[in-house]
Amino acid sequence: SNSPSPTPLAVHNHAISALSVSHHGQWLVAAGFEEKLRVYRIEDRQVAFELECPCSDLRAVAISRDDRYLAAAGRNGVVRVWELTTGTVCAEVQAHRQRVRCLTFDADGGRLISGGEDRTLRIWNWQTDGQVATLPSSTAKVLTLALCGPQLLASAGSDNTVRLWDLAGRREVEQLVGHAGSVAAMDFENGILVSGGYDNALRMWSIAEQPGEPLRSARRLGLGNGE
Repeated sequence: SNSPSPTPLAVHNHAISALSVSHHGQWLVAAGFEEKLRVYRIEDRQVAFELECPCSDLRAVAISRDDRYLAAAGRNGVVRVWELTTGTVCAEVQAHRQRVRCLTFDADGGRLISGGEDRTLRIWNWQTDGQVATLPSSTAKVLTLALCGPQLLASAGSDNTVRLWDLAGRREVEQLVGHAGSVAAMDFENGILVSGGYDNALRMWSIAEQPGEPLRSARRLGLGNGE
């Protein structure tokens, strides 16, 4: 017999496009095609508060590793940062000319890294001087990011390629090729980067966490197309 469907935590009035769970498991943030961003307390499954969005088409949310700050961005290229526990706006910047598709804090939480449809990667020193730096651009829309160590970032998108960046030197150090379609999702944990995309493939890469060190190995996890 079929298992009963779980009761929804909540039903939004519009599509949900981005979710993030705090690292200590206390908060869930949900954003999408609406005027507010919702922060839920996981313990009692209630809305702790709602935040005014930078725009009504959010595509990316991120929580700092110490769970102090929340960032979100979307269609209008604006990145906004709030205090997670109070909902107070801390900072805002027009980081991109087009829709932001991915967003992550660095390991210390002092910088935000964003990528989007304007084919740029931006680093925003939001806690210090407010300066926005641009990494060398490519011809690809940036669809996904993953922090792979204190100073190592993976980005990927519409050119089917995963790129590794040295954040300290602001330079590209490696390209991981093998996908036959846009790479739209990545995650990293314990030295392993997993990427997935429009070619129905998952690929797993063993990553050296210090920029300049060679990749130890790269192997395919599996394909969803029967190959």
